[in-house]
Amino acid sequence: MANSGRGRLVSTPLLLVPIGAIVLAAILPVPPLVKLLIVGIPTAIVALPLYRHFQDQWKAKASALGLTYDGADPFDSRKRIPMPLFHRGGGGSTSNAMHGSWRGAEVRLLSLHWHTAKTNQDEHWWLGLTPIAATTSPLHIGKAPPDEGSIDELGLHRVEFELGAFNEAYLVYAADRYVATAIVDQRMMDWLMRSDPQWDYEIADGWLMVMREDLRANPNNYELEPVLEALLAFRDHIPDVAASLFGHSSD
Repeated sequence: MANSGRGRLVSTPLLLVPIGAIVLAAILPVPPLVKLLIVGIPTAIVALPLYRHFQDQWKAKASALGLTYDGADPFDSRKRIPMPLFHRGGGGSTSNAMHGSWRGAEVRLLSLHWHTAKTNQDEHWWLGLTPIAATTSPLHIGKAPPDEGSIDELGLHRVEFELGAFNEAYLVYAADRYVATAIVDQRMMDWLMRSDPQWDYEIADGWLMVMREDLRANPNNYELEPVLEALLAFRDHIPDVAASLFGHSSD
């Protein structure tokens, strides 16, 4: 979403409603449940138009991309595709799901929200997915390693390559070293070393996923075309031999 979509959504007087309710609840000698109602009802009145506004904005964005907006993921991708990110410990939730055809490719877009209890930080990721002609065990290619829970649950191991500069720039984890060396050939390494560092990539079970955490977003985290462009660019650099080695996706 362009920055123009982030303007003032509600008037200043309306924003003062929940603030006044908080002050009122703090000074009134009433039971906690009543205090909760005093604060909760006005806050909901303000939050509802905000929610509807953002939902309308994402629907418009999906329409501009030629995609269908569903809100919740109708494919339940987190449970059905064994991506390392989806097996990260601690939960998380997806929203703003979009799907359809983009530049002739089947694509999905997901917004992933996560709260990291260890650091007490909230994270937000935009994810792009597309099917590929190779059904493999999980593979992670990124600037940081997968979550420890993902490593343990999926049996991932660090895979290093002869090119030292690549090992410093990217951390590759795979359940099967053969998958990693087949996907990450010299051409793929050369392309990754030249590509935008805001992206991480994962492959599993006939699907490719590109990931971008908001803190890395460039130029901004509301633009979704770069997610899809990075997704298809990686797909186009997967060696042709991978399809013959690992078969085709049945999904």
